[in-house]
Amino acid sequence: MSQNANPINPPEGYKPFRDVIPAITHVGPFYYLSRDGQLRVGFRADDYHINASGSVHGGLMMMLADFTLCSLAIHGTDEGCATISFNSEFVAPAMHRQWVDASAEILRRTGSMVFLRGSVTGDGELALNFSGTVRRIRSKKN
Repeated sequence: MSQNANPINPPEGYKPFRDVIPAITHVGPFYYLSRDGQLRVGFRADDYHINASGSVHGGLMMMLADFTLCSLAIHGTDEGCATISFNSEFVAPAMHRQWVDASAEILRRTGSMVFLRGSVTGDGELALNFSGTVRRIRSKKN
């Protein structure tokens, strides 16, 4: 972590997610940055995010990745989504107090599905690669 980074606050430009699912509220807070059609989601690794080895728990990084997939798939719509498949590969650990950040790209969007891939980093260093497919759930509004 750089000496100028606040151990609590996100990097400049990130905003807190509001009204998210209870699981995210419980493990967060998660923050997002939306710029030029790109969406990044992240959190500052605090004491309660750390496993027995002193690194960010892998399940939490996978949760961040899955949340990022769905968030990007429905970004700017009134749709919901459900994860159909999720794949991940751990590359390196993310550590305590690092900014843990996920980004993804849409590979293909169909009428009912979105195919994506992305990565999670710890202070900019690759920690996890992931890909997934989400089902688009249309709003019941008329």
